[in-house]
Amino acid sequence: MRKVLFAGLVALLIPTASLAQVQLGLRLGYGSGMGDALQFKGATESWKMSDSLQAQIPLQLDASYKIDKDFSAGLYVAYGFASINSKVKDECVALGGTDCDASGSTLGIGAQGFYTFNQVTGPFVPWAGLGVGYESASVKSGGETTTLSGFQVSLQVGGDYKVNEQFSVGPYLSYAMGEYTSISVPGGASSEFDQKFHSWLGLGVLGKFNL
Repeated sequence: MRKVLFAGLVALLIPTASLAQVQLGLRLGYGSGMGDALQFKGATESWKMSDSLQAQIPLQLDASYKIDKDFSAGLYVAYGFASINSKVKDECVALGGTDCDASGSTLGIGAQGFYTFNQVTGPFVPWAGLGVGYESASVKSGGETTTLSGFQVSLQVGGDYKVNEQFSVGPYLSYAMGEYTSISVPGGASSEFDQKFHSWLGLGVLGKFNL
């Protein structure tokens, strides 16, 4: 009886294992910051994304496990080179600061899942995804760095053009929304603030490699 059960279990697992596959993805894109980063207590206006982290060029590495031919899930890590609004430099100069050239970056890590519409025939096979992760954004000006961090949720759509059995490439569009729940300011001073919703609208190119 045990032999029969073991043989049946192996028979079920072998097709699943044959479908299972590790897939790596590399993205290059452009993201536009929207909404409000936060609002300090007592301030009359919020700190808008367009006034600070107005855009970014993100590089992202995806590592996914193909559960079957349509579903896959895995992890991602991303680093973005941020474009900072000139207002940040102007404020630094107005306060008498030195070395007021502003720069910024973003860092993201999290989990995501995808559904690929393999039943669609044509040069591009569409897919849709959902991600949940942690985001950190830093702005450096006047020799000091302010860092915001919090959780975000992303919706993604795209299309794959199959070059061969191991490689595909195609465009993607993403919309990530979240709140910064903590802030690290120069000198370690704490500041009270109200959380606000911000978002990133991104587009770019994604290459996928089947291992």
